[in-house]
Amino acid sequence: MDETYRRDIKDIRNLQENRHSLARKICHGKKGELHHRYERGLENQLEPSAWF
Repeated sequence: MDETYRRDIKDIRNLQENRHSLARKICHGKKGELHHRYERGLENQLEPSAWF
């Protein structure tokens, strides 16, 4: 294989691995659960009547 091609492939793989690593830290760092700090009034944001 061409050395330039090999370097390009390596760079692409490193970029992909870094993205996956970041996603794992964000999404799976807490056993796949999303943790949010509770804020008063936040529960009403999902109700359609609160949109208007």
